[in-house]
Amino acid sequence: MAQKPFVVITEQPQSKALRFRYECEGRSAGSIPGVSSTAEQKTFPTIEIRGYKGRVVVVVSCVTKDPPYRPHPHNLVGKEGCKKGVCTVEINSNSMSYTFSNLGIQCVKKKDIKDALRLREEIRVDPFKTGYGHGRQPASIDLNAVRLCFQTFLEGQQRGHYTEPLVPVVSDIIYDKKAMSDLVICKLSHVAATMAGGKEVILLCEKVAKEDIAVRFYEEHQGNILWEDQGEFQHSNVHKQVAISFRTPRYRSLDTERSVMVNIQLRRPSDGATSEPVPFELIPVDSDNFCKKRKRSQFSSYEITDPSDQRMKPPGPSIKPEPQDSHLQQYFTTQVTYRNPAQSPQGSTTPMAAASPYDGAIGYQPGPSNDYYMTNQRYQYNNFSVATGAANGMTMYQQQQQQQQQQMHQQNHYQQSGVQFGMNNLGNGGALSVNNQPGFNSIPQHVPDNFDCLLDMELGRAFPLNSSEIKTMMGNIAGQNRMLHDEENLSNSFTKLTTNNMNDLNK
Repeated sequence: MAQKPFVVITEQPQSKALRFRYECEGRSAGSIPGVSSTAEQKTFPTIEIRGYKGRVVVVVSCVTKDPPYRPHPHNLVGKEGCKKGVCTVEINSNSMSYTFSNLGIQCVKKKDIKDALRLREEIRVDPFKTGYGHGRQPASIDLNAVRLCFQTFLEGQQRGHYTEPLVPVVSDIIYDKKAMSDLVICKLSHVAATMAGGKEVILLCEKVAKEDIAVRFYEEHQGNILWEDQGEFQHSNVHKQVAISFRTPRYRSLDTERSVMVNIQLRRPSDGATSEPVPFELIPVDSDNFCKKRKRSQFSSYEITDPSDQRMKPPGPSIKPEPQDSHLQQYFTTQVTYRNPAQSPQGSTTPMAAASPYDGAIGYQPGPSNDYYMTNQRYQYNNFSVATGAANGMTMYQQQQQQQQQQMHQQNHYQQSGVQFGMNNLGNGGALSVNNQPGFNSIPQHVPDNFDCLLDMELGRAFPLNSSEIKTMMGNIAGQNRMLHDEENLSNSFTKLTTNNMNDLNK
């Protein structure tokens, strides 16, 4: 019995070497290379008809990658015999083989699928007689993968009429190069999860097709796969082809007391391609609270309770505080009252604007012609407190005696402990003293002419102030002095005006 003729694909096309081009790109779709093609020697898809010698016509078209092989909307383009999306060539009767060296794939958009399949129906190209109904469901068609189908027709009894078809053959899958790049895991939002599963993880990767991608978990020991499962996600969880949001699977056993190291990788079901595996840790369910306690115990903080203890200070250089962050500016509060020179000390008082923070450090009276006085002043600087003003029921002499006794007692106490403040020359007895409750007291005294210089030097030793703070405070003191002089001039002008008016009335 004579053998029936058949078609053999002697050179398969490469699966990921060609990028599908749209018609609007206005350039050649390229040529499909053969599977054995190299940079030095190019090869192309080739077929051969065996068991027959004579004239043969071959019709090449695109079909879907999965059986039943349905007509695919993508078109074949080339220099020879390509028309209406298919390629028709006649095979040389001497060699009975043909090489498709100028055959490219031109892709169509989803909105054009129906029109492309309608055109295919008009020319009656349906190799496996499956129909064209799938055009009503564009989502069911994978636009990133096709197969080449070779329909062969032998010449019949009438010359030029090819009426005897052979069984069509299909090639290996050809993937769009831009959509089927190598699978790569770029980054994972989490590298550990509990064995119970359900942990949401975000995976960043190179471009993938949401219809043809899976996240694979597996445990391997000495080349043997002990456990394998897949992450749970939908097509809608693939973002812009470069990110996948999935949930971890449940491990094969929840009774394990130790953590298990498994691998995670991307897998493409269409061709079985996989990415490089990435380690992933599965933690026992009961150890979740233990992990939290362990993280909490590893946290270390530096709490300085004693500024003099250098061992308690954190490593690294100290940071100089900015003027607005100063403790002195944060904690100083002032209540200042004054009276008009024409009023008696028992007269009504009027609140005055907040004075400079340094005004409370030294109590003062500018002179007999201007007997402004300051009372009820209280400042706080860290742990120091300042209180000034005349005590109720005490004369000035009694206050001075009490102040001198406190100074002697405090100086003896701090000389023994190595602490001494050097502002004893600020006025008559107006010294900066520290009592058993940290702080210093002062009574109203006359401010010396070199008060600014002394204040700058002495407070620079006593307090950790920077230059910006001292300049700000000294400016406030100068402003207070100007305000006092303005008040004095205004008072003298008012007295002079009143006297002149009385003299005019008497005249």
